[in-house]
Amino acid sequence: MLRRYITNFDSEQIDKKETDCLIIGGGVAGLATAWYASQAGLKVTLAVRDTMLDSNTNKAQGGIAVALGEDDSLELHIEDTLIAGAGLCTEDIVALVVDEGRQAVLDLIELGAQFDSDENGICLGREGCHSRNRVIHAQGDATGREVVRALLHRVREEERITLREHLYAIDLLTTESVCEGALFMREDGTKEIIRAKTVVLATGGLGRLYLHTTNPEGATGSALAMAYRAGASLMDMEFVQFHPTALAIKGLPNFLISEAVRGEGGLLRNAEGKRFMPRFHKMEELAPRDVVARAIYHEMHRADTLSVSLDVSQIEDFATHFPTITASCKEYGLNLPEDMIPVAPAAHYMMGRIKDHLGKDFMVYSGCDEMAFSGLAFGASGIIGSFYNCIPELYLKIYDAFKKSDIKTAMKYQAIADEFIFETLKYKGISAIYELMKLRGIDAGNPIRPFVISTAENAEAMKEDLRRIRDEFKTNELDIFNI
Repeated sequence: MLRRYITNFDSEQIDKKETDCLIIGGGVAGLATAWYASQAGLKVTLAVRDTMLDSNTNKAQGGIAVALGEDDSLELHIEDTLIAGAGLCTEDIVALVVDEGRQAVLDLIELGAQFDSDENGICLGREGCHSRNRVIHAQGDATGREVVRALLHRVREEERITLREHLYAIDLLTTESVCEGALFMREDGTKEIIRAKTVVLATGGLGRLYLHTTNPEGATGSALAMAYRAGASLMDMEFVQFHPTALAIKGLPNFLISEAVRGEGGLLRNAEGKRFMPRFHKMEELAPRDVVARAIYHEMHRADTLSVSLDVSQIEDFATHFPTITASCKEYGLNLPEDMIPVAPAAHYMMGRIKDHLGKDFMVYSGCDEMAFSGLAFGASGIIGSFYNCIPELYLKIYDAFKKSDIKTAMKYQAIADEFIFETLKYKGISAIYELMKLRGIDAGNPIRPFVISTAENAEAMKEDLRRIRDEFKTNELDIFNI
């Protein structure tokens, strides 16, 4: 039988702290959520097991996909994403995220991120399965590091946010399925409890369960296990994306060789020195990641080798475009672009995630990174490519729409949210009506808490409020709440 908690503890004998919002994980999802929550007036504690720089985001070389080019469009970006997702995407979510991508980039710029630009504006590159140049980068191949720098600078300056490093999350604390916080172990081995009204899991994936991975040491899937022990359901655990091109030198780390290298003209060659991708896909080296990874594995198996070669000799000014890769490969004895890079697939991105949410008066909200089901592009490839895509943008849009009394827009977003987040709940839609109720003079509690689910005790009262709002605004949009 599965143990509820993996360690024995007496909560009365453990140091305790309290906060409005507890965020576990410090990549872009955790940082962005901390920032937005603090701007809504919440007191936030952000806890990480190592340091604020030990995250998948900080290591991310590839960029953010956004349709900015004159020859590009939202429709093309959506089409590319659905193709790469191999029929496993939720189309409404793909359309929503692609549509909001431009504003997301502007938000990052406003927060201080500096993307590569020239006299024509932001530079646009190409990565796998994109039919247009639409991927923006920072410092060539250090996009994640720049985004973390910008967000971390803002977060460190915000007095409502407390950063806690070297704090290892052991278990979520629940009472009758209501999450009340988490149990942690400090660096000195002592335990600490942090209680919170809202708990956000943003701990990344589980690449470290595999022999070969691009993930940092903290990516062990421990938060998935915590949520499962606490009663959450996990879904799509069979979907683990393998990046096709990780450095493959025995005894050395599986350093990621960005997909952008192939976007700039890098060519894959087998043991005989011949290209092989044209035999596997019409997009050749820019095929979806799952296709390229399988093709590489096929060639490795056929020739009984541990890698294939990535030829970058034809890329002009390689060191300028990819300074991080150039420096790292030099450290490992490779002189680029003259030498070929030995590469092989490695576990990279976790598609499986937490399905449902815990709580009555409040909940565990896990919609931030690899932990959450969004229905975005978690098909075969994960083409959207943006580590910014998975912050709780949907709920921010609902909240913003209600602030502007734009009921139709808010209901559209809420309907999408209901479809993939609240499908297991009897009573849907409580979160989105909070600001509207406040605007109409109805006591709705704290309207800044957009992740509230009703209890059975107040469900009928809330439904009555909804009916009153529906009649006052003469709208059928509220019918999605089954009132």
